[in-house]
Amino acid sequence: MVFILKIKILYFSLFALPFVNSGHVSAKRFHGKKESKQVAYKPVHATHLSQKKRAFIDFLYPYIVQANAEIKKEREQLLRLHHAYVSYEALSDSERNWLTLLQQSYGMKSFEIRSHDDWSELLNRVDIVPAPLAIAQAAAESAWGASRFAVEGNNFFGQWCFTFSCGMVPRNRSPGAKHEVKRFASAYESVLSYVRNLNSHQAYHLVRSIRADLRNQGKNLSGDILALGLGKYSSRGHAYIREVQRLIKHNQLEKYQSLPHPA
Repeated sequence: MVFILKIKILYFSLFALPFVNSGHVSAKRFHGKKESKQVAYKPVHATHLSQKKRAFIDFLYPYIVQANAEIKKEREQLLRLHHAYVSYEALSDSERNWLTLLQQSYGMKSFEIRSHDDWSELLNRVDIVPAPLAIAQAAAESAWGASRFAVEGNNFFGQWCFTFSCGMVPRNRSPGAKHEVKRFASAYESVLSYVRNLNSHQAYHLVRSIRADLRNQGKNLSGDILALGLGKYSSRGHAYIREVQRLIKHNQLEKYQSLPHPA
């Protein structure tokens, strides 16, 4: 199975289309719970970097847990409906409508209820993102919460948007570039958008494929292993993957497991 993962990683690294434009994939907007009244993150001015890191993790971790909890509920419902379908139980109109809405929110163009491949693809998308991976990416993208995008726009994951005045213009944006760094109403909205983005965009198919392979093997969803699928998250490619893995290992982030893994 390790050999299969390596083949997948090599294929996507060499042949997958470059879905990023000198940076990150545009984050799609999904319907979800918003917490606009929350206190914005304020970088801690501490002598030791470890104190700054601790404050950042303590602030962001609960929102990662909350986002994963919402996805876990969706996954449990999806698994229930899948079990009912393969058991030849009729699905109600409301259940079929729910599947259609779920398919759309997770970026699938269509969903045929009689298609085994479509059920598998939707199950691969509706799944949690381990907290160690999310924390490491947030740390890498926001400099442990110190970036102006995190402080002014609640953007902890470097997500872009392409509508005029939708966010903040990067100071080093290339001439002619149109992207902005997206503003979010809350830190939670930023986390939810990031998780949904990994679960829906074609650029992160490899992340989802690795996650599905780990589930099929009955293994934990290791952030270190899932990071191997992030080659399209940044224009830095493999260097970015190595940075995320180093952050997980150096800061012992694997101890932050947001939820018991859903079935």
